[in-house]
Amino acid sequence: MHSFGHPRKIDYSLFMGRGQGQDIPFAVVRQQPNKLDVLLVEDDMYLSESAMAWLTEVAEVDARLAGSIKEAESEIAKKQPDVILSDNGLPDGKGLQFLLVYKAFNPQTLCLLWSGALSREEEAEAAPLDGCYSKGLRVFDEIRSQLDARKLKQ
Repeated sequence: MHSFGHPRKIDYSLFMGRGQGQDIPFAVVRQQPNKLDVLLVEDDMYLSESAMAWLTEVAEVDARLAGSIKEAESEIAKKQPDVILSDNGLPDGKGLQFLLVYKAFNPQTLCLLWSGALSREEEAEAAPLDGCYSKGLRVFDEIRSQLDARKLKQ
């Protein structure tokens, strides 16, 4: 798991595809009772920093970061997440395949895929997942709706 310092300045515009990323610090990872535990699997440094900040500060969930499938498996071994939000193009494989296998054995876990580019075949293959999103302007509003719905079930 990555170490994170306290945010100095957060540029949430990167989530909306408008930021340059140069002022985005690492987010604080908060562990608080009765919060959803979200595992973010993302290898892009700027996007992962911003996503972690958004998850902890705006969506108000506990968040952990993995930069690869191997790191995600290590995090899962420590604690089963309530939600996994994974990129598709990871250094050691496809997030889609990772999520499909995980979901098959852990149907209670909310499994969300987000990617900059998915083929039509990959979109169809992602049907068993709880959500499949394109990175861009509205992705975090859609993801927040999923997280809020899951919080209500707890």
